[in-house]
Amino acid sequence: MQKLITNPAPGAPLPPILPAVDGFLLLDRTKFAAAFAGDVKPERAAFLTSAQVPWGADAMRGEVTFPAWGAKPNWYLVTQDDKMIPPDAKRSALVLG
Repeated sequence: MQKLITNPAPGAPLPPILPAVDGFLLLDRTKFAAAFAGDVKPERAAFLTSAQVPWGADAMRGEVTFPAWGAKPNWYLVTQDDKMIPPDAKRSALVLG
């Protein structure tokens, strides 16, 4: 994921990932709903915000060495209003894979 968000296009949103604490990451609670749950009811977004669990910072540096989509039938939906991974970054990842 780090490669997908490192050099965003001008004006592209950046995911609100907070600095690592003890090797784990979280999304900023004040920005979580807008970035990750913008199309759900406010009550559901509040629940998702509270329910998030930290993930290992090493996961950001993970790399796919043999993507399954290169050898298996697949499909992918590129969303236009994603606030976590910009659409152009998704498209480039699909091509690079």
